[in-house]
Amino acid sequence: MPAVWKERFAKSIQDDAKKYAVVAVVDFENMPLLQLQSLRGSLRNKVIIRGGRKRLFEHALAEESASNSGGVGKLKEYLKNHFLLPS
Repeated sequence: MPAVWKERFAKSIQDDAKKYAVVAVVDFENMPLLQLQSLRGSLRNKVIIRGGRKRLFEHALAEESASNSGGVGKLKEYLKNHFLLPS
């Protein structure tokens, strides 16, 4: 049985995928931390940025794509290394 926080995290990703018209996967593997913090600060009140483990995002997107015929399931192919999900 998965931990409660993992289930809540997956549910929040699914809810965001339904709620917002634009959901993106951003690879930040080689981005310097200072630049990432600056980017997050400049987008603070404009975009929701989620970071987490690849497996949790895969699970959340798989459940969402099974219940919805939208293009959310196609995001799974872009989950490679380290990424953020701005929505």
